[in-house]
Amino acid sequence: MDRSSKVSEFTRALALGILAVGLLQAQTLTYQLAPGDGSRFALEVYKTGLMSGKKHVFVFEHFGGEAVFDPRRPAEAKVRFAVEAGSVVCTDTWINDGSRRKVQDTARNQMMQADKFPQLSFVSSKAVPLGKEQYDVEGMLTIRDKTRPVLVHITVKDGVFEGSAPVRLSDFGLKPPKGVTLGLIGTRDEMAVLFKLVGKIGTPPAP
Repeated sequence: MDRSSKVSEFTRALALGILAVGLLQAQTLTYQLAPGDGSRFALEVYKTGLMSGKKHVFVFEHFGGEAVFDPRRPAEAKVRFAVEAGSVVCTDTWINDGSRRKVQDTARNQMMQADKFPQLSFVSSKAVPLGKEQYDVEGMLTIRDKTRPVLVHITVKDGVFEGSAPVRLSDFGLKPPKGVTLGLIGTRDEMAVLFKLVGKIGTPPAP
């Protein structure tokens, strides 16, 4: 083989190598998670007794985080996410405006104590693929000054992360007031975290 042929073969091999590396790197994507574009993060708190079937719905206007996801190695997915407690808004339509403001103020100032604990945060530790783009993600949730393990069920499709997680209020030392601010009837201990987060591909984290 003459010199020009060797150079040509080397160039071809180098190009294929670069392409292969590029394709491998392209599989690992970092999604930035933020408000807008159809994203939503909410808590649902359920009533008991005579008001069973009713619920308080709280949405948060400010949140952010990132998800690092490789479809070839889904078990290695990583998620970091934080919510600004003070951005909570009560969206109930079954109570009047005055009651809705009281519920919202109680959730922000008494339940979450947003001035003292400005963020709710979640950091994943393990992802378990379930098939059909579904995953169970284990991690640690921090509300106020308490951090507890939670299991989040997530569906991932085309960069959209949609899911839910049950959370017990008592695990975080949260005791809903019994009074007009949250209704005269009790509140269940278990609430639901519900979210739909439209990810935007961002810069991968440094190795």
